[in-house]
Formats: sequence, C-alpha cells, structure tokens
Amino acid sequence: MLRMKGMHYHTGIQLLAFSNIAQYARSEGMHVIVDLHGVPGGQIDLYNQGKTNQLEWWHNEANFNASLKMPPVHTLSLNNEPLPALYHFGQTGESFAYLNKYYSASLAAIRKKSSSLPVMSSDCFSGPQVWEQWWPQTEINIVRDTHIYLFQGKQYSYDAPYSACYLAKSHSTAINPVFIGEWSIQAATMNHVGDDTRKIFFQTQLRAYLSMLAGGAFWNGKHDGTVVVGDDGSKQPSYWSWEVLDKDGIVPKAGETIVAVTCE
Repeated sequence: MLRMKGMHYHTGIQLLAFSNIAQYARSEGMHVIVDLHGVPGGQIDLYNQGKTNQLEWWHNEANFNASLKMPPVHTLSLNNEPLPALYHFGQTGESFAYLNKYYSASLAAIRKKSSSLPVMSSDCFSGPQVWEQWWPQTEINIVRDTHIYLFQGKQYSYDAPYSACYLAKSHSTAINPVFIGEWSIQAATMNHVGDDTRKIFFQTQLRAYLSMLAGGAFWNGKHDGTVVVGDDGSKQPSYWSWEVLDKDGIVPKAGETIVAVTCE
C-alpha cells in the first residue's frame, strides 16, 4: 500500500484478501477490475472514499504524482466519483481541466507498461458523452465508468426499471464503451420485499447494462447497513447486498428466465 506522509489510512490484510480474490477469479476464468476508490489526499468528501473534510488531491502536485503509481492489474479504474465540493454536485471548468490532466497523465503512464490494459475513467457525475469534447476519438481499451442510482428524487420502485432502461439507452450512444461501475435496487420511495419489485428492478438493470452497454457491477457484494429504507421496514441490505439478493432469489441462476421490463 502506498503510504503518504500525514495520511493515516487504515491498513490491514487487504493484500492477502486481494490475492485470494484474484486467485479465485483466475480459477473461474473471470476478469478482475481494480478500482482506485480513494486516491492520495481524497477526491470526494464522502466517508467511503478514503478521506473526508479537507480534500488534498485536487491541485496538489505531490498527491497527483502519487496517483500515477499504478499497480499491475487486469483493468484499472483511475478514480471514483471525483468531486471537488459536495455543495456543488458537478464539475467546474477548473475541475474538468484538472481531471483531464490526470486522465491524460495516467493513460500515458499505463501505456508505457501495457498497450492493451483496459482503463476506466469516471464520468464524474457528468455523463460519458460530456468527455467527448476532449476525447473525440475512440481510444483503444478506454472505458467510461458511470454510476446509476435511483434512490433519490421521485423514483418509485415500480417506475425505476424504466428509468434505468432510459439511462442505459442514452449512454449507449457514447463513443467509447460505457460500464456501469455502481448500481443498486433502492428506489426513492415504495421500497418493499413482499412482491417481485426487487427482482424486476435488479434483472432489468442486469439485462440492460449487458445488452446495451459494456456491463456493470452491482454495489455491493456484502452490505451490513441497518438503516430502514423500505415502507415495510426492510433495511439497506435488501437493496444493496448481492449476498442477500442471491439468498432471496433475486439474482437469476444459470438457465433461469429473466424477469424484466422491456427496454425500448
């Protein structure tokens, strides 16, 4: 693990855990994606990103350069949801310029080691097509990472699958492949576990992202949250934990008919 002066990140047995996961993936013929969820100094003021409060990745030369020290992996996601300030949920001209500088430098560093390693770059809450004004040509093995969450706003659990279809279709016109790096099945309202609502929402997204985009990754594998998010008293794991969804029969088995709305 890269250690930065003044940074007190938790360290433990991550390397062993990563090794075990990679060995299992290799034995099953699976592809490994390593997401740099928190870069040195912190890129977004959220508790699950490595650092909160004062962010020191933005416009910090030492942390910028440290971010370019890439590990050898199968696919690399350069950062996660970078946002200079939560009070403005979007990017400015200055932050776009800094992110493009980072993406260009990262790509150059990676291509010195591998001409074929797939590289993911976050769309930074701006949509994948926004980046085409700076990256107008299709780059080999460049993937845009965007996240689709529908737990805010006015999304009912019954309507959310159609919204996911709409977003998948709109992202499908991007020049480079788009990968939905995070998605869940919590809607803004009317979440409950007593019918097929969760199954339809999950399997609609699964099919839409695989058929119209470059796939996606459910967030997350295991979730132990205790917050009640359902109108029936159901808690976060019923919408955010792949482990729970698999146990509840929401995740389709091999050969099972997909239960999903038709994306048009």
